[in-house]
Amino acid sequence: VDRHPQQRKHPGHLAMRRRHCVQAAVLLVWGLLWCEAYLSAQRTPGLRRLRPLVAASPAEIGWLDIGAGSGDADVAPSSAEATVLPLFPLGILGVPGAEIPLSIFEPRYRQMVQDILLKERKFAMTFADVETGKVAKVGVVMYLENLKEISEETNDAIKYMCTHTVVDRCEIVKILNPKQHAARETYVEAEVRILEDTEVDESTAPMEKAVLKAMVDVAKLQVANDESVRIEEAALANYTAAGGRGEGTLWSMIQLWKHFLELRRQATASRIQRDIQQRLVEFIQTEYPQGQGQDAPSSVDLKDLPPQLQNDLRNVGQTVLDETRPVVDEATYGIQRLLETHSHLDRLNQFREVVENERKRLDEKNKFNDARASLEDLVRLSRPPTDDAPPLGGGDDDDEKVGDDDKASSSL
Repeated sequence: VDRHPQQRKHPGHLAMRRRHCVQAAVLLVWGLLWCEAYLSAQRTPGLRRLRPLVAASPAEIGWLDIGAGSGDADVAPSSAEATVLPLFPLGILGVPGAEIPLSIFEPRYRQMVQDILLKERKFAMTFADVETGKVAKVGVVMYLENLKEISEETNDAIKYMCTHTVVDRCEIVKILNPKQHAARETYVEAEVRILEDTEVDESTAPMEKAVLKAMVDVAKLQVANDESVRIEEAALANYTAAGGRGEGTLWSMIQLWKHFLELRRQATASRIQRDIQQRLVEFIQTEYPQGQGQDAPSSVDLKDLPPQLQNDLRNVGQTVLDETRPVVDEATYGIQRLLETHSHLDRLNQFREVVENERKRLDEKNKFNDARASLEDLVRLSRPPTDDAPPLGGGDDDDEKVGDDDKASSSL
């Protein structure tokens, strides 16, 4: 039995039913968009948290355990023509053509700098894994360009400030004085083999264009997603991804990418620290409000903070490491894997994979943002004007007043 037939037929009631139908449709569309974005992220590995995809892992790198032979006696080079260079293991990476500044403070490396000044001004630098103590078998040859002694300015804490250029890639053949790795009485020397790119019959021009296009696509998506750290599209006009060293080459593009990853790591660490600092400031402002005769304390005991804030402050270092780990891995293991490639074409393929992974991440993020913006537009359009709608119960006044329940139903 319809107890309110006149109310059912009233235009105001029909308008409310239409509005509810629109709101239900909005919820359905949002649900479908959300599911599509979620399932798409699940189908693409590494996109679940919208983080950059890791280009490589330690398992894909060729490692050398120098310490394994620390008790062995010194060995001679394979031949008189063998290339022997001082070995400088570091936690940083360089690519051919890059300029790398180094501060020299350890006594053994002070001696190394003095020795190479009398020879070819070259030494080998290889990536050292701080977690395992191993070094990568493939490194780079550094050429000492400039040197400045700053022992007086630093009270002898630092002896030299040096600028180097990466001139070659090299592979460690064998360590000539392995016991010095542990003894640290002098620097380690190694026999190395200079690596040259293997020639391929296939033209690299199409892949070079593909790599450059992928970089441009990433730059555009970074702008679309309002990324805090981005690559300027205009700057890519000077790049060709060609072989060799120098401006515009693939190696210079890889160096640009490496710098971009480092800036992203710094931005992520700064954001985490700012968030925790802001929460601490809000706590102090709440506990010691101004204008009530209380002065904000100059220091706060950790035990007086809320338990969750205490935990976050204690673990801020680990939180930064966890959040930046994907970027750090890509900037180290990913770049090291590129150093180990045998040809320019292999390097193009691997670097394109790295850039394409970032493009996919940004594309998924852009789709998610578009879906959210579309939902907000639909919700906004589904809300009728509150001043012009007719009343539900009829009467002389043609204005409907939307109640709190109606308002709540149209917000998500």
